[in-house]
Amino acid sequence: MNEKMMNIDGRVTYLSVNPEEFVKLMKEPGVFVIRAPIDYPKVLEGTDLVMESDNLDDYADKLPSDKNTKMLVYCRRGNASRYVCSLLLEKGYTNVVNLEGGLYNLLGIKE
Repeated sequence: MNEKMMNIDGRVTYLSVNPEEFVKLMKEPGVFVIRAPIDYPKVLEGTDLVMESDNLDDYADKLPSDKNTKMLVYCRRGNASRYVCSLLLEKGYTNVVNLEGGLYNLLGIKE
C-alpha cells in the first residue's frame, strides 16, 4: 500500500493515498466520499457530496454524524482536498483520507 500520513502543525492527521488505493477504499462499505470545491466537472461515481464552497458548515446536515466514518476526499490536483481534510479533522472526524494528486493523478492527466 502506497500511503503517506500528512502532518499539520506537528501532528499526524490524515492519510494521503495513491489512486489505486483510493479506488479500493471507495468500494468499502460505509465510506463517505467528498469532492472538494473545484472548477472541474468530473465527479467520481459513488461520490456522496459535491462541495460548491469551501465552508464545511454549509454541508453539516449532509455529513455523517458518526465522526469515525471513513471520509475520502478528492479534488482536481490534491490541493483543495487537503484543505477539506484539515476542515474535517477540525470538525472531529478521525478517519480522513486524501487522494494524492487528485483527479489528474487518478485519470493520468498531465499538464
